[in-house]
This record gives sequence, structure tokens and C-alpha cells, in this order.
Amino acid sequence: MEEREVMEVDVLFVGGGVASLSGALHLANLIKKHNEKVENTGEGTKLQEVMIAVLEKGAYVGAHGI
Repeated sequence: MEEREVMEVDVLFVGGGVASLSGALHLANLIKKHNEKVENTGEGTKLQEVMIAVLEKGAYVGAHGI
């Protein structure tokens, strides 16, 4: 049996369509906004480097678009 490549991520979006790409971008923006708020107010805990990945089976993002 072949070994599969393993990659540790915090959040995985499956599919490179509009919904996944928008979701990944929105999440990244929310994390940035949260961390800025923590820096400015001192309330809460800053989120350290969140690994967000988008998994797409096509040769490139959008390969299956109509």
C-alpha cells in the first residue's frame, strides 16, 4: 500500500469553487480582525498562524467551472 502525503492544517476547505475560496478569504479576514481587536483592547487571546488550506482535485483552481 502506498503511503499518502499528510499535511497538518487547522481549517480545510474541500473544493476550489467560489464558496470555498470565499469562505477561506472570509475566515482569514475574521482572524485578522480578531487579532487586531485583541492588540487594541488587550481582551481575549490572539490566534497564532492559522493554517487554512483549500483542496482542489483539478489541475488548477476553477478547472471545473462552467
